[in-house]
Parts: sequence; structure tokens; C-alpha cells
Amino acid sequence: MRLGLVAAAFYGAQYVAAQTQPKTPPELIRYLTYQSDRPDKYGMVKGRSVTFSCGPALGEARDNRALTRALVGFGSAAVPALEDALDSFEARGRESGGEGEAKWLMLAYARLKGPAALPRLRRMYGNPRLPSYLDSLDASVALAFGFTSYLSSLRGTRIYQYRECVENGAISTLSLTPCPSFQKERPIRWIRCDRGNEPRDSLDRLILAWQADNRTAVEATLGPRAKSALREALENRSWDSLRKELQSGTSGRNVGMGYRFNAPGRWSEPDETLEEEREPTNLADVPNSFELETLFYDSLGHSCGRRRLSFLAVPESGWYRDGHPSSPVPGPIEYLIEESNISDLLRLVFTCGAENSAGNRVP
Repeated sequence: MRLGLVAAAFYGAQYVAAQTQPKTPPELIRYLTYQSDRPDKYGMVKGRSVTFSCGPALGEARDNRALTRALVGFGSAAVPALEDALDSFEARGRESGGEGEAKWLMLAYARLKGPAALPRLRRMYGNPRLPSYLDSLDASVALAFGFTSYLSSLRGTRIYQYRECVENGAISTLSLTPCPSFQKERPIRWIRCDRGNEPRDSLDRLILAWQADNRTAVEATLGPRAKSALREALENRSWDSLRKELQSGTSGRNVGMGYRFNAPGRWSEPDETLEEEREPTNLADVPNSFELETLFYDSLGHSCGRRRLSFLAVPESGWYRDGHPSSPVPGPIEYLIEESNISDLLRLVFTCGAENSAGNRVP
């Protein structure tokens, strides 16, 4: 592990040397955050583009990842400079300079400090200047603890405060209120440039949507068996009463939770590890359905549950030839949650994500 880190740091340092040869952590931070003489590349200006495109975004991310590995390669000597930069970012937000690359500073801090990074990261969640950095904070907590994912309830609230309302299968709008009767609500999808769908994507959406009380988005993560189980759980009771029943015994205030898949390869690793290449996860002889042992953690990193979760691989819906809803085509493979006891999983999400769950041990 240490040799890999040294090799990554050397690669990153070689990359930096080909640019302007920053020799200290503060110099490298200024270079990474476009506060010195870093040149613009990929048609971007200081890491930003007027219109989003996967090619430039991926190129910028590769460069930032290499620079961040070089920064991590300084070891503990980089921590004071990182803390100074994050102090400025916390105090000034988008006015601090280099805010576009603040994500990489958080990730470097998380990699170097490990779980000891949590107090600062938790404080940043509550900073009113930083609501657009919730994804980056979640990714940093996941990296600090080695979780497959960490999901803060603030992030779920921010994403699922909107409803995507579809009219005639093609025209959609975002609304802060329920869709009118002549429109249908469609679950908001996340666009990824850097990889295909993974089991984490459905579990992430389920956790965030359940915490944010978005039924449409919850159901979109479920396979046929899990949907049937949810319908059975809703017999003779409303959605709200089911949520109250499953939330019983907790504080009622969601904070966040993490989980880790117990499997080899990238499916179990944090979404961002600062490594450019990673081993894929290969599950032999189970092309369509499989189980993953999943370890759950509360917002302080304490174990709060363990389950073997079932997943079903199916073509993603919502893909059309020439963008026309009358001509559906199979989409890329996605992995739906196929739990027959879905209520147990949803109760666990409430328990692990609750404010008062720290230190609890849930069987």
C-alpha cells in the first residue's frame, strides 16, 4: 500500500515537474487551484467551461488527480498548507480563490488525515457558504474511512427537493412542488462521464431518496421483487405512516451514513480514491443476480449493521432512439436492489442515518 502511494506521488510529481515545478505544498496548492501560473487546457478557463462536456471534464479531472497525488506524496508536511487553504475556503467560500478545485483539497486532506479529518468535514457541512460542495464532502468522508459511499442527508434534501415532471413522455421541467395531474414525475438520474453504472448507484439513490422522502426515486431503485415487497408493506397503511413506523426509536433527525461492499475490486472502493487505474469487480457465474455483503456505518464511522443485499442486473430504462419516447431501446446495465425484506433495509437506513445512532450496534 505504501509503495503504491509513493509510486503515485512520484508520478504526480513528475507531471507537475513538466509544468512549472512547484517545490512545496503551498506552491502546489496554488498551482492546483489556478492561483499561480497553471495554464488553461481542454478548452476550459481555470478548470471551468461554459457548456458541460465529458471530454474536457475527464481531462481536467485526470490532471487534478495527478496533482492531488503529488500533494499527498508530501505526507504530513502537506497538512498545514491544506489546513490553511481549507480555512480560507471555509471563511470565504467561492470568494476564496481556487474554489473550483476545492474538492481536490478536501480529498487530499481526507487521504492524509484518515478518520481524523471528520471534525473539519462535519463542520463544513454546516457552513452556509458551501451548499454546492456536499457531493465533494461526501466523497471526502468516504475516502477518509474507506467507505464505498457516504451519503449525507443534506445532500439528499438538496437533490430531491426538486421533482422532474414529464409531459407527453418528452418535455420535462423541475419543480419544487408535486407534479400537476397532467404530468408524470420521473426520478432524477445522475450523469456519469468516468464509469458505467455500479451497484453503489442504486443503493446511493435509495438512501438519499428515502432520507429525503421521495417515493418516486425510492421505487426507481428497486427490482420487481423489492417493489412487490414495498407494495405489501404499504397495504392498509399510507406512505407517511410506513415511514413513521420504520423511523420509530430514532431521533427523527437524519445526519448521514456510510456503507462498504465486502467484495474485491472497485465496486467496494470509494468512488474517488485518487488512483487513475483500478481493478474491476468480477463476479463469476452470476450475470443477472447476485448478493453483496454490505457493512453499514453511522455518521461517526461506527458500525451499525450488516446485510447481504441482493441486486438484479437489467438494462436501464428511459433510453430512446433519436430521443423519441415512442422508440425505446435498451440502455446500459444498471443494478437494481432486489430485497424481499425491503422494510428491514429502509429501517436500517433510518437507524444508521439518525443523529442519535453514534456508537449504537445494530445486529
